[in-house]
Amino acid sequence: MSIEGTTTASGLQDQRRARGEATRRLLIESAIVVMARRGLEGTTFATIAEESGLSRGLVTFHFKTKEQLIAAALELAGSIYEASWDRHIRKPDLAPAVRLATVIAHDVAFVRRHPAILSLWYTTWGEARSQEIYRTNTREADKIYVGELAQAFGALAGDPKGRARASRAKARALNAIVFGLWLDSHIDPDSFNDSEALDAAAAVLKALVPEWDGVFPKMPLERAASSKI
Repeated sequence: MSIEGTTTASGLQDQRRARGEATRRLLIESAIVVMARRGLEGTTFATIAEESGLSRGLVTFHFKTKEQLIAAALELAGSIYEASWDRHIRKPDLAPAVRLATVIAHDVAFVRRHPAILSLWYTTWGEARSQEIYRTNTREADKIYVGELAQAFGALAGDPKGRARASRAKARALNAIVFGLWLDSHIDPDSFNDSEALDAAAAVLKALVPEWDGVFPKMPLERAASSKI
């Protein structure tokens, strides 16, 4: 086969792979939307096919079981959150108090920007069979999250690795505040007020970090137009 022919065949293979990846991504995003709207019981290959506009055969081609689909949904949700965390919070030049304030502002804005992801998380937390999938796919990232909070608190108290009991306790306290705000947003999103949420978080953060200046950074609320979630 000529070099030109080989290149053409390779290009076609790349195009097929890209289409396959795009189809899989659309199916996972559609699954997240359906899970958020209908819960796990109401999520079937048929409802995912309907949401995606693709055939049920394509759903079953990419995912053999609902458990595989839940795992893929959690993986995608986690990767979106992780990318946002990297972009806004893991900046090396952020002072510890500013980093902690940024975590709160980020997490409030993130679930407002991605309400379907928040619903997915609460759906999987609330059902026994999906909890194990969550623990397998996401729990380690949760521990890293709390560890980074502990490091930020520790940096303010001569404990840069965040291993001291006080640093870990403060990290869990801040994590609990975030989870409480997420729950409020999940249960009653229409009444959830971002400013009031940040005011509540500010009261806690100021008690934990008296030297904090009380300013939260602005966070984007728009998600990519090409994404369902």
